[in-house]
Amino acid sequence: MSVEPITKPYRVASGEGFADVWWKTGRMTVKASGAETGDAFSQIEIDSPRGDATPRHLHHNEDETYYVLEGEVTLFVGDERIDLHAGDFCFAPAAFPTFPSFGPSVRATSRRSARPGSSSCSSSWEYRPPTISRRPTP
Repeated sequence: MSVEPITKPYRVASGEGFADVWWKTGRMTVKASGAETGDAFSQIEIDSPRGDATPRHLHHNEDETYYVLEGEVTLFVGDERIDLHAGDFCFAPAAFPTFPSFGPSVRATSRRSARPGSSSCSSSWEYRPPTISRRPTP
């Protein structure tokens, strides 16, 4: 299925997104994907409980940015450990393995952007079960 990129400004309200799905033990809300931006970038909001983590992985072509909205996130980029707190920003260049870990606060909410916003990345939320309430995960 082909999606035409959005060519005029749009607003996504707080707590809303193009997709709102369960991701690991938290939830992922898609604010912009490669489909909406013509593969220019993607942005997702991740709300995860303490201890949640994504396995170490490598994006060959996508730079990533992380902005912590609340809580704390430890991000490993290559061999470097970067501790992030609410309001902190981190840039992770392509071709460096990354490993984000949420905690030690009770929960953390962060916003992750990737450039380019590969449409293939959308597969990570297209086939996940949608959330049915805005209630945070336990």
